[in-house]
Amino acid sequence: MKGDCGVDDLLSDLSFQKWVLHQDAESGLFWEKWVREHPGCKGTVAEATIILKTLKFNESSLSEKESDQLLQRIRYTNASGNTSGAPKTIVRPISSRVEQLQYQQSRRKSTIRTFMGYAAVLATALAFALSIHFLSGNQKKGAGPQLVEKVNNKGQKAAIFLPDGSKVMLNSSSTIRYPKQFSEDVREVYLKGEAFFEVTTGSRPFIVQTDKLAARVLGTSFNVNAFPDSKEHSVSLVTGKVELHPADADQQYLILEPGEKGKIESVAGKLVKTGFDYEEEVGWKEDVLIFKDVPLEEALKRIEKWYGVEFVTDEVPKEDHYVTGRFARESLHNVLLSIGFTAKFKYQLKGNKVYITFHQ
Repeated sequence: MKGDCGVDDLLSDLSFQKWVLHQDAESGLFWEKWVREHPGCKGTVAEATIILKTLKFNESSLSEKESDQLLQRIRYTNASGNTSGAPKTIVRPISSRVEQLQYQQSRRKSTIRTFMGYAAVLATALAFALSIHFLSGNQKKGAGPQLVEKVNNKGQKAAIFLPDGSKVMLNSSSTIRYPKQFSEDVREVYLKGEAFFEVTTGSRPFIVQTDKLAARVLGTSFNVNAFPDSKEHSVSLVTGKVELHPADADQQYLILEPGEKGKIESVAGKLVKTGFDYEEEVGWKEDVLIFKDVPLEEALKRIEKWYGVEFVTDEVPKEDHYVTGRFARESLHNVLLSIGFTAKFKYQLKGNKVYITFHQ
């Protein structure tokens, strides 16, 4: 399949059938990229997708032979050019089962008209199938998916197991939201802060959404850094493969291999790929705090989140200070003693507040 995008071409393509009907992982990566590279074919892809799903929806009432005959009639109608003025279908990306049902419901009348252009027999079967399908969808729509929210305050870390068995190590000052039960089509979670994911292998894609990024994987382990006050959001891949794109744009994307880090620039909003130091990126989940030429102000913010404290100072140092150090399961006292020596400050701890006085 190159640039061809006729309905008949798509219906005859085994890889396309695997993607639509069986959520095949490898086929999914190919076709999602193909659609982005051929935006003019979106309408045709939508028509072929709905036809295949309708055939699959009725597989309990149609024999294999009947399904094949119906598909051949659709192909024949399309090849003969008898479209009866069927309108072109316009689609948008659908990221969840709920959105899919809502979208299909809103396009019901248009969809039926389109199918009548392909084959009269399909229109009758489709009307019956969709009436049942949308009735079921409406019953579920009212309740909506139940979301679970886990919140870690400053100084807290926690291991969380998702409904599919995937493990998430959630860092301090971080929040994760996910459905109580994942849908049949996708496993999607929402993150603010930082977390390390160990995703179980499965046919359904696993998507991590942040305010700036979306990472799509199948079975892998990776770190996501997406604190709201951070200048950049990033994903560092340890094993497997990740498709990364901005939260508001599918056209721009990166494919990450193990050892690669993808981040989005805060100003230009452009995706950039680099390497990364494993311990520097992921050491936090093993209680290892690492600084490598980090500005003092940023280092103090990280210490606040790590130990659950708040720094108070009335003075600003006259010179810039950068912090470098590795602290494995060290107490707050030892960390401040070391940093204070090089950054030339003294401190006093009162409750959860740390008062800092810089030397002259």
